[in-house]
Amino acid sequence: MHAGAPCCGMNAAVRSFVRNVIFRGDTVLGIHEGIDGFIEGDIRPIGWTEVSGWVGQGGAFLGTRRTLPEKNIPKIVENIKAHRIQALLFIGGFEAYHSIIQLAEARNDFPELRIPMCVIPATISNNIPGTDFSLGADTALNEITEICDRIRQSAQGTKRRVFVVETMGGYCGYLATLAGLAGGADAAYIYEEPFSIKDLMGDVYHMHSKMAEGVQRGLILRNEKANANYTTDFIYRLYSEEGKDIFSTRHNILGHMQQGGSPSPFDRNFGTKMAAKAVDWLHAQLKLHTQPDCSVVCSAPDTAVLLGLVRRQYRFTPCQTLKLETDFKCRIPRNEWWLRLRPLLRALATPAIFQRKPGVRSDKHRIPKRQWYLKLRSLLRILAKHESAYEPEAQEEFAEILKIALILTPIQEFHPKVDFTAAHIGLPYSEVIVEFLKAEYSIALYWQRLDANSFSRVLVGVTEITCFSSLDKTSGFCTENNVQRNWKRKKKDKLKQRLDGQTPEDTNGLIPHSDHHVMDTTVGTIDESLTTEEASGGRKWTASIAVPFSIVENAQSPELKAYLIGQIARALVVFNIDEIVVFDEYSRQTSDVNSTSEESLLYDRRKSAMVQMIRILQYLECPQYLRKYLFSLQKDLQFAGLLNPLDSTHHLKTADECQYREGVVTNRPVREGKGSFVYIGLQKDIQIDKCLKPNVRLTVKLDDNENQRKKVRGVAVSPSEPREVLGLYWGYTIRAAKSLSAVFSECPFDGGYDLTIGTSEKGQNVDRVLRQIPKRFNHLLVVFGGLKGLEAAHDSDESLASVEDTADLFNYYLNTCPNQGSNTIRTEEAVLITLSALRKRLLRI
Repeated sequence: MHAGAPCCGMNAAVRSFVRNVIFRGDTVLGIHEGIDGFIEGDIRPIGWTEVSGWVGQGGAFLGTRRTLPEKNIPKIVENIKAHRIQALLFIGGFEAYHSIIQLAEARNDFPELRIPMCVIPATISNNIPGTDFSLGADTALNEITEICDRIRQSAQGTKRRVFVVETMGGYCGYLATLAGLAGGADAAYIYEEPFSIKDLMGDVYHMHSKMAEGVQRGLILRNEKANANYTTDFIYRLYSEEGKDIFSTRHNILGHMQQGGSPSPFDRNFGTKMAAKAVDWLHAQLKLHTQPDCSVVCSAPDTAVLLGLVRRQYRFTPCQTLKLETDFKCRIPRNEWWLRLRPLLRALATPAIFQRKPGVRSDKHRIPKRQWYLKLRSLLRILAKHESAYEPEAQEEFAEILKIALILTPIQEFHPKVDFTAAHIGLPYSEVIVEFLKAEYSIALYWQRLDANSFSRVLVGVTEITCFSSLDKTSGFCTENNVQRNWKRKKKDKLKQRLDGQTPEDTNGLIPHSDHHVMDTTVGTIDESLTTEEASGGRKWTASIAVPFSIVENAQSPELKAYLIGQIARALVVFNIDEIVVFDEYSRQTSDVNSTSEESLLYDRRKSAMVQMIRILQYLECPQYLRKYLFSLQKDLQFAGLLNPLDSTHHLKTADECQYREGVVTNRPVREGKGSFVYIGLQKDIQIDKCLKPNVRLTVKLDDNENQRKKVRGVAVSPSEPREVLGLYWGYTIRAAKSLSAVFSECPFDGGYDLTIGTSEKGQNVDRVLRQIPKRFNHLLVVFGGLKGLEAAHDSDESLASVEDTADLFNYYLNTCPNQGSNTIRTEEAVLITLSALRKRLLRI
């Protein structure tokens, strides 16, 4: 009997089985229509002449179905008794293998099933465990290869065409892989080897390069269930869109053509030999287990087997043993030998310009011989030794290496207010390292991203916060400051004197560390007269807000978390906020995360909430045309595409005219010393005079006469220049703080925040105090609390233990929504309400 889908070679196996059994003097019964016929009793004898000519015929003349016997075993037992069946042979696919397992498991309840049972794997998918090859797979493979050859021949006169072909096989990628090898495919997408949109785009780029090398046609194979989202139609449309003007794309779904046709010589001989081996095994089992009353009783696991070809040897394997090696959900074996051929397929399909030679890298991955950051490797090793950070020898070694890092780093500027940049935003806070750095060198440790595509634990170096060489808002790279060399040399000398123990006479040296965070609650005296920049439309002052990342934890689903962060980002842009500080309001609880496992899990959840919040804020702030260069596919950004766009001033379209634009440095080759090419969202890349690394985000000022030139040129400027010169709002920066006190102490602006406002329902009525708030300030900070308010953040911060009242931390402590109707106001609502109430002060009106 058959079970499963039909395939070539089934009839050849039936013919061999019938004639071998009759030759031995036994009777052969044919069960028609698979398990359905077994249930209904469609069982008829088969004679010698009835199978004449079957060897060269495709399909399954006995008929087959995909039904399993599990729910109808009693009816099957009745037919076994009625026809006195003493041995059973299945010829079929995964359903046949699964049916024998179910019948064998029912032997304890039904003694009639204690007969020898054997299955010959017959399926084009080759997805049955216990055998390297299945009957029918070779014919299907030949059909696919021949069809692919014909498809290529059909385009013999058409230049530059790519074909996307879908093969059968369910979740098993055997056909796609082997047909790819036989047909010279450029890629074969299968379920067993997960792939992403990044992999698809890489294959598109490979196809571009092949077309440039003179190849006229390409072939892409995809298994039918390789991915639920990246369908054949999706891949076809992707190649069509990304390859337009370079090559055209066509797609073809082969369908059931792969099951038809005449069996190949291999499948004819394979089915004949497998059936003969099965007859020998069944006769041997009948001799061993036939009782004196001529009944057959065999209940051992090795009496229900699968006959397979393993390493060129025929092997009978108990189906109960194979059950442990089977993924029944996807209907594939857990270990598949042909997966070892995948590297060969990729090697044969990869264009020559992408293949690496020994000791040679492609231009895309070329690394300079001398890398400045290699000097920081020793520093990285010291920072990794948490327990020995306080040892005198470690401190001395650290001081020496820090001098080298500060003085010898060639691409960065230095400023008395120094921040050492760690490159992994997801690293847990190390209190030992942070306190050691603050106590010895007055250096604050920030957790930022090294680049948009990968994370690294390498310490980038020293960055300047207030000058042009500040940390890039999205990519985390440090750009070279356009400052005169003599000023640079003078500042380096002062830093060296400070590190050697000599204090400079002026106030530009490193700020000594203070053990107590004392907030100056007096508003500094600010000149009320308008500056030259203000009169000309520029804006020197800044507005910042600080919010705890615990507000994200309060959201009930990932979609709501992303939407909440999107609301805050929209508020920042609407009210021209220049900086947002994301702080940890539970700093005391997270200072020791190793006490219990529950606290450790709680800390990990809070840390991931902070990472998600910062990452989505960075993503939304980045102009849309730069996101694909600076952000890879990440789980935190899964729902970012559903958020409302910020539509900020610096989110320019191609047709928009502006003197400034955000851009990213490309890897386009340029002559040595001629600068770099930058993509700024226009049809042509612009050229700047600075030599920067690829994938660096920067702000570019276009030349006034750039429309008259063939080559568009520009100058890299500070991200704050559009605001300071023209008064344009140019997005926000993001800073992470490990406590409420760090929001103030780690301020990136010279002189700190001169006007600070806290928000709480316990504060003063904003309507009564608004006129008292000064209209002139340099740097404004508005701080919001979490679910328990700012008071809870104050109580959790050990550095603020000396301050009794939370209101003493701020110049003004306001209730921005007095007489509220709701008992609680969510933080994202409070941000909008507060910024609306303070709108005139934010604009210094």
